[in-house]
Amino acid sequence: MATIAERIKQLRLEANLYQEELGETIGVQKNTVYRWENGDSLPNEQNCMLLANFFKVPLPYLMGSTDERTQLPLTEEEEEKQDEDQMIMLYRMLSSDMQKMIRTMVNQAYIIDKRRGTLR
Repeated sequence: MATIAERIKQLRLEANLYQEELGETIGVQKNTVYRWENGDSLPNEQNCMLLANFFKVPLPYLMGSTDERTQLPLTEEEEEKQDEDQMIMLYRMLSSDMQKMIRTMVNQAYIIDKRRGTLR
């Protein structure tokens, strides 16, 4: 079976992305992607999840522990939870200014939905 380094490179090439483009997409430097692909370092858990979600592959496939690339279909609830988890991870990577802006937008959206009676 392939290593995580081989899988990251394979998936990046299949997506026709440069290392720099992949890095920008998940919030790391080009040289970080280079080190992952050469096996010089490993992505942390958060970056592994971002990579698996971005490439739409199961985490065990990305990690090289299985060759089974297809994910079982997610329920709508599971998909929403996965999207929510990814949004939280991305939010935590933002600067404090950007986090404040997001909080303001979410508060405004909450007020609008509450007035409309469309809260879940």
